Amino acid sequence: MELAHGFLLAAFSESLYFVFQGSMLKKYGFLPFTTYSIWGATVCMLVYFPGFLHEIIHASLEANLSGIYLGIFPTVIAYLALAYITSKTGASEAAISFYLVPAAALMISWVWLSEKPSFLTLFGGLFTLIGVSFTHLKIEKKTPQKNLKKNKRAG
Repeated sequence: MELAHGFLLAAFSESLYFVFQGSMLKKYGFLPFTTYSIWGATVCMLVYFPGFLHEIIHASLEANLSGIYLGIFPTVIAYLALAYITSKTGASEAAISFYLVPAAALMISWVWLSEKPSFLTLFGGLFTLIGVSFTHLKIEKKTPQKNLKKNKRAG
């Protein structure tokens, strides 16, 4: 399979996860749903189990701790947060939260890795965050019916 097909399959799978997540969250709740999802994905990864124990034993402590970190923070905590947001707001609103990932990555790399972002990077990030904030604005739309009723009362 080509890399591009892999990306398309991943994007399609994630979109299915978002769409069907809503009904499953109503049935099970966000904590059990996330638990089922992660354990389901873990079962799919068991094809790599035969060499897993050998690799764990021979890997450095740093590599093992990095694997544990990746299993907890970007997987468990992120999916719990996403399921919680989806259960409260819906899939489309929760998907918007993904626009915060680059901003968080920028801040983490700036603080922990001392990587200094360029002006263009900061400007692009700010522009993106402003765009995302527009999706949350509540704007009252005036319809001709409302204006017509107001004019009849005044006249």
